[in-house]
Amino acid sequence: MINYDKAIEYINIAAQRGSHPGLERILQLLKLMGNPQEEVRCIHVAGTNGKGSVSVMLASVLSAAGYTTGMFTSPYIYRINESFRINGVNISDDEFAEVISFVSSFAEQMRDKPTEFEVMTAAAFEYFKRKHCDAAVIECGMGGKYDATNVITNPLLSIITNVAADHLSWLGNSVEEIACHKAGIIKARRPVIFGGTDFKAEKVIAEKAADMHSPFIEVHYNLLENVRNTSDGIVLSYGRFKNVKLSLFGAYQPRNAALVLASVELLREMLLEISDDAVYNGIKNALWQGRFETISLEPTVIYDGAHNPDGIKYAVESI
Repeated sequence: MINYDKAIEYINIAAQRGSHPGLERILQLLKLMGNPQEEVRCIHVAGTNGKGSVSVMLASVLSAAGYTTGMFTSPYIYRINESFRINGVNISDDEFAEVISFVSSFAEQMRDKPTEFEVMTAAAFEYFKRKHCDAAVIECGMGGKYDATNVITNPLLSIITNVAADHLSWLGNSVEEIACHKAGIIKARRPVIFGGTDFKAEKVIAEKAADMHSPFIEVHYNLLENVRNTSDGIVLSYGRFKNVKLSLFGAYQPRNAALVLASVELLREMLLEISDDAVYNGIKNALWQGRFETISLEPTVIYDGAHNPDGIKYAVESI
């Protein structure tokens, strides 16, 4: 087995292969590994912005409800271990080395070697399987249809946060083209919830859901009210959830929280036991670095990782 430094070295070698959207390599790799993705109940999250915030809040709620909950996100900020979390705790160096060693032993058998993100995705499914996760929140890397995470055949729920301009060279130049890629995560007869407000995008996603005989749910933002900024976060009400406290800042976070609360209601309909206390505590305890994060108070330094026009618009609004 390789050690942690060698595992990082292997990931860096895989990164040199660039990005090549498509499912052929990841499906071959997972098949060689025994298809670990089939042994984990997953919630799949796509969208232009808000994927990470929605993922961390939802994973935190499920953890608070007593479920062993994995979360796979990208990119990381400080250490690559942040990509794999269980109940909010990053994978250890030893476990990271072990799972990358396992994945690489199969990846190196392949003629068309997998990319960095494909190796990481396969490692996430293997890690969550090994740790007997009750559920895992899986964030798309880019797009949806051809993203390496789109190997989940029977998700508990598919979430599309929103659709806006991003990765135009890969996903297309129109909202409809980008929405088509995001809608690729919808699976037959499995519910999808859409948190965006663009009518053209909604039409594309709703039509794909209908084609797949999948329930299509919208977030009713008219139920979002009494939003208040405080010194330690945001307080809001959404439907029957009153005075929900977020430790996250940013003008965009109330809408992300509303999407999470609507998703929780769907999961409850699937007979997942999620108490109101778990909802309130999970959202309050969710932390997500790099999203309108206060780095320093003297002098005041706030960082936001907005990297596309839609994200920058909301960052400016937050400021």
